[in-house]
Amino acid sequence: MVERILGQRERKGKLEYHIKWLGYDTSHNSWEPHDNILDSKLTEAWKQSQQVRWFGFGIGCCRQ
Repeated sequence: MVERILGQRERKGKLEYHIKWLGYDTSHNSWEPHDNILDSKLTEAWKQSQQVRWFGFGIGCCRQ
């Protein structure tokens, strides 16, 4: 069972996610093809976390 998605990459033209497995330490993390991720909530949570990371960082930092 997947705990969370840690990252993503494209390998040989295919999307892969870096997976943290529930109940296992980080030495068991692995890259898995997009097609192996059966719970769409995981990929949605990952996408939302990336939007916050890229668009939420620094809001209000540059007001004059």
